[in-house]
Amino acid sequence: MTTNQAPNPREFKSWEDAFQFPVPVVRRLEQQLRSNINENKDKLRSLVGNSYRDLLSTAERIVDMDQQMHSVDTRLGDIGQKCNARAIERIAANQQRTANAQRHRNYARNALASNIALLQRCMAQALQLIKKGNLALRAAKLLVIARLLFSSAAKSPDPPALLDSLKSKLTSLRRKLLSHIDKRLASATLEKSALVDTLAAYSLATTSTPTDVLNHFLHVRASSLGEMIENPTQTGLHNALGSLITTIKEVQAIFPKQLSALLGRLQDEPLLQDSAIQDMQELNLDIYESWISDDVRNFTPWLRHDQLQASAAATVLKKWVAKARSSLTQGLNQLLDDTHDISVIVTLRKEFITRSLSADRKLPGLDPSDFFEELRAAFNRRLRALVVESAGVEDVVGPYLRGEYIQSVINPGPAADLWDPANLEIDPGKGSIAFRNLINNASQGKDASLQSLVQSFNIWSSDLVTWSATIKAMRDDRWNDDLDLDIEDDFEIDSPQDLLAREDPDELQKLLASEKAKSLKDAYENIQSYVEKEGRTVRTLRLMRELAHQASLGETQSSASKPPPSLLQKLHKMLAEQVLEKSPGQNRAKAKLFMLPPHTALWEGSPPLPVQPSPSCFRYLHETCKTMKDVGSDLWTPPAVSILKSRLQKTIVESLNDALLVKTKTNGSTATTDSSNGDDEIPLAENSEEDPTKEEDETRTITPSNSSNEQAPKLIQALFDLLYLDKILST
Repeated sequence: MTTNQAPNPREFKSWEDAFQFPVPVVRRLEQQLRSNINENKDKLRSLVGNSYRDLLSTAERIVDMDQQMHSVDTRLGDIGQKCNARAIERIAANQQRTANAQRHRNYARNALASNIALLQRCMAQALQLIKKGNLALRAAKLLVIARLLFSSAAKSPDPPALLDSLKSKLTSLRRKLLSHIDKRLASATLEKSALVDTLAAYSLATTSTPTDVLNHFLHVRASSLGEMIENPTQTGLHNALGSLITTIKEVQAIFPKQLSALLGRLQDEPLLQDSAIQDMQELNLDIYESWISDDVRNFTPWLRHDQLQASAAATVLKKWVAKARSSLTQGLNQLLDDTHDISVIVTLRKEFITRSLSADRKLPGLDPSDFFEELRAAFNRRLRALVVESAGVEDVVGPYLRGEYIQSVINPGPAADLWDPANLEIDPGKGSIAFRNLINNASQGKDASLQSLVQSFNIWSSDLVTWSATIKAMRDDRWNDDLDLDIEDDFEIDSPQDLLAREDPDELQKLLASEKAKSLKDAYENIQSYVEKEGRTVRTLRLMRELAHQASLGETQSSASKPPPSLLQKLHKMLAEQVLEKSPGQNRAKAKLFMLPPHTALWEGSPPLPVQPSPSCFRYLHETCKTMKDVGSDLWTPPAVSILKSRLQKTIVESLNDALLVKTKTNGSTATTDSSNGDDEIPLAENSEEDPTKEEDETRTITPSNSSNEQAPKLIQALFDLLYLDKILST
């Protein structure tokens, strides 16, 4: 480049490069620049003139850009002022706090959701375990974890409304768990390991001490015993006795050692770290555990496992056994009072006493000898009451004496008729028994009422026979062989064999005999009172016949089994009077006796003498036998016939005296009869009785003869009739 030539400004990198040349060059450059400026102005004027509107918009844009540049300059200035270490540290700290707060909010939200989800899963799994019924301890652990999760969720700043529903479900779950535990504790067939787990589950669910657990366990067993005894049955009492013995053994084995050991193991590690809980895949602990709070994750139950001492447990158990034994005895007495079957009571006695004596001899509160005596006294009391009840016959005799029909399948009606045409319809296959009963009822005068009485007597006699067989079976029992007891240690005086198989049956046998004798004595006394008041001879005699017959059966015989002779004699006299006084035909025959003329044409021999009684004598005997049959053929025992004969002899003598008195009056004599015919002297009656009955159709009239020769045949026939009657009535 020449020295006078101006440089190209476009090649300059900065304004300082223009002053690197000589002054003439610089001036030349100045002139060139000014020339260019003027040219550009002209071009600009022409350009502006050509596009004025575009120029205005450009100007406005330039103004805006200027304002923006000022704003940028201002902000950059502020930034420059504020860009220092303290401001940056403060801003960084604020940003860290903001991030931490956001992270905490997210963590709390996730933790709350995890707590609720795990809470629901724990409750669901605990409910399933309760339904399965064999993992009460694991269910109790889940319940405790669920309560901890609920408490943790309830402490959140904004707890969800779902917690109210979960709270009610958690309360219901606890109630179901405790009910399930009580059901398992009430079972006397639960294995010992399962029982210990169930007791630990109760302690964990209720935070109870071993003393509280023992009291609750005994309370549950007492309630179970009460349910078995409330409406006692044979099976229920057996179960109650088994539950009593089992409870004593379980308390001895579990409290306090086994329960304390298990409760101590529960405190060795947190509940959430328990292997049984960790193995439950349904809980998804691998997902939710990291979100659980440390209080829940590290919770370890605190249980006073060493609080209960063995001596205190034994004291509590003894008090409980005393109450349970009293309740069991009351239930046994109630069952025995409701039982009237002797065989059932004896079987229950055998089973109950055998089971009670076969238990362990060292059970606290259940002394074998005392408990044995209680059971023995309960059974003996009921057996004695049944003996008294069974031996009583007044319930059978009383209604019959009052005329009431005894409860029977037989319809009321008269005595059976042997010749009833309906008897032809008897089934041939079973006819012999029916026909035999028919003959017996007809011959014994057994009407429907008497047949009912006989059936009742048969039941009474059968009960007495059953008692005799039962007492014999009680004597045959071998208690020592069945129980294999150490008698010398448990019973100081008598062995169970002596007490149960000898002393008790002997007392029952004596009581049965005494009560039967007392009952028969009272029955006979009531019968005697009834006879004195009512005088129903036939009914009473048949009653006494059946009663005496049934009383003579069986092994328990005594003098009271037979009716009192005085009572029988009195009844037979009344029966004889009834035959003599209440038969019109006999009274008419008695009035004609020794009064009618004899039939001498029938006499034989020389001189002619009578060879057969007179028709009036025969009629008298016939009417007497007919009356006896009408009264009842079954009533005429030898003593009754003997008394009737004696009474008939008196009436015959009275009739003869009346006939002789009529004869003497006819002859004009009032003192004695003529003995010139060679007859024996016959005493006269002091007062004669007029016959009140007379037949209107009497064909023969008594016409006294004025001649003593005409009276001779009459006296001869009278003597023959008298000797004939004397022969009959004296045999």
